[in-house]
Amino acid sequence: MGDTRPPPPIVVATADEREREQLTGVLSAAGRVAAPAPCQESALEMARAYGAQLVLSGHPTPVALDGEAVLRRLATEPAGPLRRAAPVLLASTEAQRRRAELLGARSLLKPFSVEDLLEALD
Repeated sequence: MGDTRPPPPIVVATADEREREQLTGVLSAAGRVAAPAPCQESALEMARAYGAQLVLSGHPTPVALDGEAVLRRLATEPAGPLRRAAPVLLASTEAQRRRAELLGARSLLKPFSVEDLLEALD
């Protein structure tokens, strides 16, 4: 008998509520399981609780924990499923791209289209 649980969500964490809801809606419309997180700390908690397949984070955000901090926190996780299964996709500018990739994240340059987002997730 196969596993009937839904796939783990893509956690969407951006400081802008409207952007967060739009991204969650776009991902859901594309058949992805997406869950909005109001801040990066919530994104980490959700990723731990649900075994997120990816954390989509704004970079940087005007809150205490930005996308880079999420990467650093994930790097300190025990070698368990969250650390292996929850890559971080940072929505960033060209200037931030190299630093994000050095930290192990995939990067998506702003502004990006729905197609760019879905392609980056695959």
